[in-house]
Amino acid sequence: MQYSTTAALISKNSAPSDELDARRIIVPVLFIGLVFVTAGSLPNLRQRASSLSPSQLTPNTADFFSSNNGGSLTLAAGSNTTGLIYFTGDGGFWANVALSATVKPTLTSAPTVLFNPSVVGLACYCSGDTYMTISTSSSTPARVYNVTMTASGGGVTHHYVFLVMVVPFSLAVPPGRARILQNYTVSFPATVTSVGGFQGTVSFTTSVGPTGATSTVSPSSVQLASGGSAFATVTFLTTADTPANMLYTVYVNASTGEVWQTTYSTVVVDGFAMGISKPSLNLEPGGVNVSLVVSMNGIGMFYGMTMPLVLATTGPEGFNATLNPPWIHLSSPPYGTTNLQISTKAGATGRYNVTLASTYANLTHSVSVSALVIGDVNGDCKVDIKDLVTTAIAFGKSAGSNGYSIIDDLNSDGKIDIKDLSYIGMTFGLSC
Repeated sequence: MQYSTTAALISKNSAPSDELDARRIIVPVLFIGLVFVTAGSLPNLRQRASSLSPSQLTPNTADFFSSNNGGSLTLAAGSNTTGLIYFTGDGGFWANVALSATVKPTLTSAPTVLFNPSVVGLACYCSGDTYMTISTSSSTPARVYNVTMTASGGGVTHHYVFLVMVVPFSLAVPPGRARILQNYTVSFPATVTSVGGFQGTVSFTTSVGPTGATSTVSPSSVQLASGGSAFATVTFLTTADTPANMLYTVYVNASTGEVWQTTYSTVVVDGFAMGISKPSLNLEPGGVNVSLVVSMNGIGMFYGMTMPLVLATTGPEGFNATLNPPWIHLSSPPYGTTNLQISTKAGATGRYNVTLASTYANLTHSVSVSALVIGDVNGDCKVDIKDLVTTAIAFGKSAGSNGYSIIDDLNSDGKIDIKDLSYIGMTFGLSC
């Protein structure tokens, strides 16, 4: 598949995948504790509640509980939201529960509250429900309101407080989900629209979750004219190290004075990763041939392509590295391998480094392997008394004991013995 530097947003009607939810909202409404359901999902509860008459419901001193203890939400002026609230009787509670609400401060065009129904009938150990709708008009003053819901019945009264923030503008980002490669960026507009004749400065901030990517917004504030719209550009940025095959949420906040609202968009990051079967080698002197496996994994939707490999080497003469083949093909599932052959000539000594890199568009990943001809313990490109002393100090140590080091274990047999010292003797005096 092909990627471009700017990813197109998926259509609003695109079906979300099982693991990635592409839903978004223009005006987020957080109604803590409220359960939103369709009106047709509770016919039995409504029928049961409406069938209980006051004469059948005898008040007592038992209690009842609500599905929430209050919460907070944000509304643009001229909008509304509806939540379903459950009530459950406890300890033999058997009574009607009457619902009412007060809004503070008391202002002209303040938010209004409607319950449907306004009386919930609770039978013993049973439950009932009501729809609570909070509405604002285009002229509702922008500020935070305290909405207190009072539920009273059977000699018991409970109060639940909701904080309702009314903002004088709407905030929107494009629907859908973007998909980009690691080390790429994608931008989208965040648009604010005046409500109720509001005019003034609207400031923007942005953030990303989870960690691994960043976002910016420009400009950081706009002047919104009465009845007009303005926008800022939000940019989502990744690096080659950004974790891929993850859903990132880009949050956008718009504020004026003491009120604000937040919305979000989502981005999926694709990419690839490379690996090697053994990143560090100790090679015996006298000439050897070693074969390593270089692997590549496509992440997310990164597959169906052939990835060329570039080989770079540093080190003394007497070493050689080749790839067979010099590319990896990522099919589906997106995984492929190639072979790296490292060989040395007799008498070669020192450290040899091999780096393998692969690039697709603007994204490059690499792996490396370090090969050390044993004898040169400290890797200074010469075998001398320093190497002999270092290994002699660790003589007799074995893997897992204090003082053991894989560097001194020249033949990697798990113990430092006369064989390791003999390797130093075989190459003593050689240099790069």
